[in-house]
Amino acid sequence: MNLLSFPNNTTMNDLKFAFRQLLKNPGFNAVAVLTLAICPGVNLTIFGVIDSILLGPQFLGSVAQRMNLLSIHEQFSNQIAS
Repeated sequence: MNLLSFPNNTTMNDLKFAFRQLLKNPGFNAVAVLTLAICPGVNLTIFGVIDSILLGPQFLGSVAQRMNLLSIHEQFSNQIAS
């Protein structure tokens, strides 16, 4: 297939036929457009909720607990380094 002659007669006829079919069935056209418009938004919303609830940062209760974890991490790092 020669890329310079891409919009040939057959391709243009196929596009005209596709647009005629869409104009003949406006209900199908509306459902298809709405589906393509709504699905990405729903997908992003669901992923955002799952990301914030399940994959978000896990907070510890108090500063003392965080400092305790930090000191344990430092002790473990020192043991590995030596």
